[in-house]
Amino acid sequence: MEIEAEAAQWLVRINAPDVSEADIVALTEWLEASDAHVSAFDTAERIWQQAEDMAPPVADVIDIGAYAARPKTRSLPSRWPMWSAAGLAAATIAALIFVGLPKPATLYETQKGEQRDITLADGTRLHLNSATRLAVRLQPGARRLTLEDGEVALEVVHDPKRPLSLQAGDQTITDIGTEFVVLRHGGDLRVTVREGEVAMNSLSAPAASRTTLQAGQQATHTQGHDGVTVTSVDTKAAYMWQTGRAIYRDQALSEVVSDLNRYMKKPLVVDARSGQLKVSAVLKLESDAAIVNALEAFLPVDAQELPDRIELHYRK
Repeated sequence: MEIEAEAAQWLVRINAPDVSEADIVALTEWLEASDAHVSAFDTAERIWQQAEDMAPPVADVIDIGAYAARPKTRSLPSRWPMWSAAGLAAATIAALIFVGLPKPATLYETQKGEQRDITLADGTRLHLNSATRLAVRLQPGARRLTLEDGEVALEVVHDPKRPLSLQAGDQTITDIGTEFVVLRHGGDLRVTVREGEVAMNSLSAPAASRTTLQAGQQATHTQGHDGVTVTSVDTKAAYMWQTGRAIYRDQALSEVVSDLNRYMKKPLVVDARSGQLKVSAVLKLESDAAIVNALEAFLPVDAQELPDRIELHYRK
C-alpha cells in the first residue's frame, strides 16, 4: 500500500491552508511519473470526499481543482489544532483506502474502418478514427484520457480548474484551450494543433521536457527516445481522415501501407522493392477494394489477395 499512502499524504498536503506553488508543481510531477500514481490519487481524492462527510468541519480546506488553490468557507473550531484536522483526514483516508476502489475509466473503441463521435459530459467532443482505443476518466478536479492506440481529434471545452490531459505512450499532452489531433501508431506519436495550444511532457522527466505547441504546429516523437520534433504544417492533412480520405506526401510505400492497415480489414503486405516506392496521393478509405485499386492504378504494383492478407508485388 506504499503508493496509496503517498497519495493520501499528497492529498492532505495540497489541502493544507499553507499549500505553496512548489507543492502544486511537485504534485503534478508525481502524478505524471506513473499511471499507478494517478490511479492511487484518484482513489484518495474520492475517499477524501467521503471522509469530509464523516469528519467534523476543518479549517479553510483547499480544493486544488486543476491543482490550483481554491479556498472553501468552512472554519475550524478554535479548540482543534490545525495539524489534528489534517491528521484526522489522513487517518480517515488511510482507514478507508483499503476498501476504496479506483473509479473505472470509460473505454471507447472503434473497429477497423469505423469512426465514432463522442461528446463528454463537459461538452468536449472526441472524434475517434479507425482502430482506436481511448480510455476516459472524468473527475471533479481533472479530465484524464489515455490513448492506447489509434487516433483521436479533440475539441476541448477549456476549464483551468479541471484540466484535460491525454497520455499516449511515454508522453502526456495537456490542453491549454484548443483543438488538436493525436495519432499513436506502433511506437510513433504525432500531435497536430489546429487551434489554441497544448503542452507535451515526457512521463520520465515532465519538468525538463515540456514542449508547447501552437496552432499550425505538429510534434512527432518515437517512444523510448528522447526529444520531440516540432514543425509547422498544414493542419488540414491531419484532419483529412474525417472526410474519409488519407493524404500522403512523398512517403515510402512501406510507411503508407503501415498507416493504411489501420483501416484495412485484411492487412496489406508489401515486398521489399515495392516498399521503397514513393507515394504522393489522396486515397479514399471507403473499402479495402477502393484502397487496393487506387494503389494499383498509380503505382507499378499488382495485388494478390490471400485468405489472411493482400500482398503487393512490384509489377515486372
